[in-house]
Amino acid sequence: MQLDELIERISKAYDADNAILSYFKRGDAGKNDLGDGLAVFIVNEICDTYEEEASPDAKLAEARRVMCVARNQILDVIGAIEALEAIERKKVREIHIKAELPEDTELLRRQRETFGKIFEEATSEEISLRKEGEET
Repeated sequence: MQLDELIERISKAYDADNAILSYFKRGDAGKNDLGDGLAVFIVNEICDTYEEEASPDAKLAEARRVMCVARNQILDVIGAIEALEAIERKKVREIHIKAELPEDTELLRRQRETFGKIFEEATSEEISLRKEGEET
């Protein structure tokens, strides 16, 4: 399989406008171009890793490998963006909660934390005493 044939097939799968094929045929794969960055990326990755001497199976396997690496990196970026979105949503909720509650809310929160610690300590101590009683 020749490089131009591989690019043509990939381009048809990418979109109806054949953006990948257009970038490939121009020969400058997006230099100084503000168009479809993903199409430029695909052309560059396929061309940079294409080995003329390789078998057709090896050429296809390498094309698939580099696109899978790209897919995984894109999924990692999406995951990072989603995590940031969750953090931002939490911040917004905290801001709304603080705006809606009276000023002594911080005091109540600290009191709840303290009470929770005392309750946990008392519960742990009670469990320990029960275990000691069961052992004797």
